[in-house]
Amino acid sequence: MFHAFVLISGEEDRAVGRLQVDPIAAGSKLTDDEVPTQSPNFLDNDIRERVSQAAVKMRLLFQIADPGDAIDDISAPWPEGRSMVNLGEISLDRICGGCSEIRHMSVNPGKLPGGSSLPVIR
Repeated sequence: MFHAFVLISGEEDRAVGRLQVDPIAAGSKLTDDEVPTQSPNFLDNDIRERVSQAAVKMRLLFQIADPGDAIDDISAPWPEGRSMVNLGEISLDRICGGCSEIRHMSVNPGKLPGGSSLPVIR
């Protein structure tokens, strides 16, 4: 789950929502008891193992907010049943570099180079 964004159509219609990335073929989930037993690099190791076997595919979804949904608090869950728009599919077929390089590629939409504000996306 990510921060809420306002998408504006060419006709100036607005939709507020959050992006979600959902695995298409998810592996088994860890139980609450298993989580503390994993190495600090568990997720990095896990994705490398999966990608070495086959491309890992995920859906990119946009969950549309209803009036009254907390759009300024990423930690506030929205109720089930919100409309979802499928924006497409992401496919990872190889992993490049190490963990430190991946951190440099992370996207933080609230912090842009040079102190710029978040651009309007149309």
